[in-house]
Amino acid sequence: MALNIAAAMAAARAQPVMLLDADGKNGSLSELLECKDRPGIAELAANPDRPVGPCVVPTERDRLCVLPFGQGRPSGAAIASAALRVAESHPRHIVILDLPPALSTSEASALAPVVGQVVMVVEAERTQRGQLEAALDLLDACPTVQLVLNRARPGDERFGAYGYDG
Repeated sequence: MALNIAAAMAAARAQPVMLLDADGKNGSLSELLECKDRPGIAELAANPDRPVGPCVVPTERDRLCVLPFGQGRPSGAAIASAALRVAESHPRHIVILDLPPALSTSEASALAPVVGQVVMVVEAERTQRGQLEAALDLLDACPTVQLVLNRARPGDERFGAYGYDG
């Protein structure tokens, strides 16, 4: 979702976009974009004096670059601090962060007070109401939280189908 949003914004705007992989798990953006072995947000979080620029990876898409996750397991607070440094060092860029699920790590709650908005992906048929409410509570410090329902089946009346199926 984050990659699609970043690519669409880079294509539609004159402003450059930086996609920051703050997840780091197997199958993450860094792995998908074949830059998982490059230094990234983890190294910036571990070393506040490390320059941001050499960690940024250009992509084939105009106006879109990526900051990989890198190597290490920084805390949510350290990632939040590093993400602020990234934004300050690239003031013309729109910075989009890809984070792990809000209830699995501290990154979402640590970053909520410093980001302008959150797009939370909610998986249909899997995410329970209590889980969603708990995740929203963690993001309460963010001024704008939007939800995207993912993997809803067409025609499933529980998710607002209008009956267009024939």
